Amino acid sequence: MTKKSSISTALKAAFITLGFSFSSMAEVNVASITQYLPEGASASIIAKNLNKDQIIADYNGSTFMLPASTQKVFTAVAAKLVLGDAFQFETSLLSNGKIQNNVLEGDLVVQFTGDPDLTSGQLYSLLANLKNQGIQKINGDLILDTSVFASHDRGLGWIWNDLTMCFNSPPAAANIDNNCFYAELDANQPVGETVKINVPAQFPIQVFGQVYIVDQQEAGYCQLDVVVHDNNRYQVKGCIARQTKPFGLSFAVQDPDAYAAAIIQRQLKRLGIEFTGQVKQPQKPQQGQKLAQHLSKPLPELLKKMMKKSDNQIADALFRAVAYNYYKRPASFQLGTLAVKS
Repeated sequence: MTKKSSISTALKAAFITLGFSFSSMAEVNVASITQYLPEGASASIIAKNLNKDQIIADYNGSTFMLPASTQKVFTAVAAKLVLGDAFQFETSLLSNGKIQNNVLEGDLVVQFTGDPDLTSGQLYSLLANLKNQGIQKINGDLILDTSVFASHDRGLGWIWNDLTMCFNSPPAAANIDNNCFYAELDANQPVGETVKINVPAQFPIQVFGQVYIVDQQEAGYCQLDVVVHDNNRYQVKGCIARQTKPFGLSFAVQDPDAYAAAIIQRQLKRLGIEFTGQVKQPQKPQQGQKLAQHLSKPLPELLKKMMKKSDNQIADALFRAVAYNYYKRPASFQLGTLAVKS
C-alpha cells in the first residue's frame, strides 16, 4: 500500500468512526481515529453536536489546513440557500433592432451569465434560432454582455504556473467548453528536428513553438513549457524524445471574451448569417428584446456533477452566481467570499 492510499484509508476509517460516534457517543475518541494515520501525516478534526451546541471532538481544531475541494461543500450549501433548486444559468440573444427583409437592423447582444456547462454545440443551436427567424444579415455590432461578473476571472492565490492547465481554466461569464482546448503534437521526427503542432479547426486559437526532438540520453533532462501571449496565442518551448504516435496537450483559454467572440463569428458564418460589424463589450448590463435563450441544467444536477466529479468550473461559477444574486451587483471572487460567509 502506498503512502497516499494509506492516508486515504485512514481518512475513510476516520469518517466512519465519526459517523458512528455521532449517534452513539457524546464525545469522540480522536485517538482511535488518528492512530490509523501514517507517520508525518497532518490531521485536524473538529466536530460539533448542533442539537446540544457542544464540541464533541477537537484535535488540532485551530490549526490552519489547506481545505482544497472540501470548500465545495460550503459553495453547494450557499447555492441551495440563495439560488434554489429551480435555478438555471441562462445564455440569451437580445436585440433592440428589428428584423426587416431578412436583416436584423440593430446590434446582436449575446448575454452570458457564467454557465459552466455551456458547449460550443449548444451555442451553435442558440444562434441557429436567428436563422430560423429568417435573419440572413446583421446590420449592427456584436455585443458581449458579461456584466454579471466583475474583476479577475481567477481567485486570489491561484498558482501562476498552473494557469495554463485546464483544471484552472478561468470561470468567466463567457464559458464555452469549459474554456479548455487541446492541441496535437507530432514528435515522430528525426533528432534535431522540431515538433509539428496541430490545433483542431474548431478552436480559434494559435499554438506555435520551438520543441526539439532529442535522443533518449538527453530526454531525461527535457521539459515542456508554455508561454502565453495576447489574443489567445500560445508558445510551447522545450524538448522531447521522439514519439511514434501523435499525442494531445490540453490548455486553458486565457482570454475567454475574445475566445467567445471568435467562436460566435465563426458560427454565424457557418449558419450563413452575414456580419461585418465590430465586437464590443460594455461594462453595463444590456437590454433588448429576447430573441432566443439556452438554459443550463437545474441546480440539483449541477451540484451532483460538481460534488461527484469535484468540478472546479461549476463550483467557481456558482460561487460568483451566489454573490450576484445575494448582493444584486456584478460579482467578484471577493464578493463571493462575503456572500458564502453570510
